Amino acid sequence: MASDIVRLLGSLSLSDNPIEKLEELKTVIFAIHPSVLASHIGNLSFQQLFSLLNTENGDQLELCCDILSRLLTALGPPAVLSNFYTELSHGLSHKAICVQCLSLQQLQLVSEDNQALEELLRRDDILHQIIRLISCDSVDVSSKAIKVISCLGQSAMGLTALYTTTLLQTLQQVMDSNETVRFRVYELLVKIRQMSVVSLEYTYESGMLQQLLNEVHKDDILLQLNCIELLSDLALSEHCLVFLDQQGIISKLDNMIASVESDPMAGLLLPGLIKFFGGMARFHPKEVCSEKSVFMNTVLDNTSNSAMASMAIQTVGFIGSTPEGKVALDKWGGKLSASVSDIAAVLRSGTTELKINALQAVERLLTLKVEDQTTELLALTEKWFNLLGREPLRTILEITQQPFTDLRCVAYQVFVAMATQQWAQECMNKFPGLTEFLLDRLTESTKEGKDAKHALVKTLAESPFAANSFGNPFYVKLKAYCVQGPYFLRAQAEVAMEGE
Repeated sequence: MASDIVRLLGSLSLSDNPIEKLEELKTVIFAIHPSVLASHIGNLSFQQLFSLLNTENGDQLELCCDILSRLLTALGPPAVLSNFYTELSHGLSHKAICVQCLSLQQLQLVSEDNQALEELLRRDDILHQIIRLISCDSVDVSSKAIKVISCLGQSAMGLTALYTTTLLQTLQQVMDSNETVRFRVYELLVKIRQMSVVSLEYTYESGMLQQLLNEVHKDDILLQLNCIELLSDLALSEHCLVFLDQQGIISKLDNMIASVESDPMAGLLLPGLIKFFGGMARFHPKEVCSEKSVFMNTVLDNTSNSAMASMAIQTVGFIGSTPEGKVALDKWGGKLSASVSDIAAVLRSGTTELKINALQAVERLLTLKVEDQTTELLALTEKWFNLLGREPLRTILEITQQPFTDLRCVAYQVFVAMATQQWAQECMNKFPGLTEFLLDRLTESTKEGKDAKHALVKTLAESPFAANSFGNPFYVKLKAYCVQGPYFLRAQAEVAMEGE
């Protein structure tokens, strides 16, 4: 194999038809596993491949990029940076998008490698190039540039370099290009500042965070829409949430929800606002459920609204995913009961996508770890389960028998959530045909389905209540199923009868 690679690399400079040789070379190197390839190419020169990038022939460029990507990745980030720094830099300014993407792909691998990253930070000229590509018209290029810089922000060294050197000035210059690029930079900053309190402080001191917050106060609905979407991502981090509260942003967004009924245009902001406060409820369910009544009413009133049902249902499940959230959510009494009934209606007759959202919400509402199983919380999950219709077990069981694997797997996850609770096990044991279904391996033909069903059986088998709920004979069968694994096939003895 090594001799073939050497021969083909050498023949590139002599060939009148490099595409033919490149195709042959690609076939050879893609037939070798990357870990094996590395041992064959350490001393080879790739200069001829890089020289073939100086063309406008699209096929030739694509082939060269595919081959170089495979070879450089096999070499590893430290070797790539030390041996091909100039080529990577030239690639960033190449006219062809595929060549720019090749360089960015390799530089992302470099930024994820601690040894190579330290060397990269000493060569900040290439980092300036990457930052400037955030303003590239090609979304492929700009998104890859954002990934590289966000990788820098995940390390203390990279974070310091990004915010305390001239890189920050370049980032600000790029930000001033136009509105689209400005929000790309905001997206980058949100990714970085979510990682730690230190990254949040750096971003705030740079002044760029304040620029993002100022967008909320502008009268442009589309700007507000984009801004709230980014703030919703921030709300998923506790330290960012505290900061937003200190800056008065939470109060501002609360007022925006309150104005939706009187301002039709503000309705466009509703999904983003719901996502924001839903994320906030992850950390402060009690406060959100008790103090953000406009938000809670909006969510619970929209679980049956076809335009908003998906977001509202997901939010209900999100809030009720923790013990504290369950208790806080239950205080909404009849309104919550009506929303759970709406979720049940979706399970029976919703679209596949909406059913998946509803099943995920039900799973979160019913999930209760053994250590959290107080009498109050067990009574609460049982009550919510009974609100899912006259025969909720039948509804979920029927979904596990539908032809869509993703739908079946989420339905199994609902059963897994129930399987840790004794009241649910007793319901499952009493339901006709359910125990037989659990042990029947022929109901699943896909790997995903087999894994999902095995996870359910394993949860039941490991439950301290299972022997009492189902009886010892069935419990022994559950244990055997687990030991055999998800893909076990029982040998079928075939007897040839005389005359057949």
